[in-house]
Amino acid sequence: MVLISSVSDAMDEFSKWHATGYYSKYYSFKAYAGQKIALNLALGSQFGDSADLSLCNYPDMSGGELLRRTQITQGTSFRYPETGYYTIPETGEYFIRINNANPEVAYTPDALHTFTLTLETAPLTDATVSFTKIGGDSASVEPEPVKTDANGYWSAEFVNGNTYRAGFQKEGYYFTPIYKDFLGGILSTAVRF
Repeated sequence: MVLISSVSDAMDEFSKWHATGYYSKYYSFKAYAGQKIALNLALGSQFGDSADLSLCNYPDMSGGELLRRTQITQGTSFRYPETGYYTIPETGEYFIRINNANPEVAYTPDALHTFTLTLETAPLTDATVSFTKIGGDSASVEPEPVKTDANGYWSAEFVNGNTYRAGFQKEGYYFTPIYKDFLGGILSTAVRF
């Protein structure tokens, strides 16, 4: 199971962190202990110098940075960590900060200081997917529960025209929504969440 969440934004005159002179944008997300994540930052070609990327579990960064990458050059993309994933140490809210690496750069409304930030989670392996038939042929049998594979995929066979509900379970995880309804069409289905 994979969650990819992305935001496109831009630095502007309202992004200035007046105490330091740097321009910053903050984003938050909730994560669970043991969850594996990666941050992807793509800076526009007119970002205006370079940027720093930080991850912390305190909104003001007072608890120290869990991840930090400096001097990401405008017009480039960067993934952190470069390979693999960072493992979240404890359940809670986390904060991502993007700031310009040079406080001398002024951001004005007429320039395109754009960037795209993507939060990627690792595939969820070994999760149980169970099925309930909620409509269609009463004589058909519900598929047995299956597990997600190393890439977060699952597969099962369904009767064409029946409606099914897939429920997801894995110890230590909470799913929203906790189920997904779908129409059985193709006899074999492979889905990655």
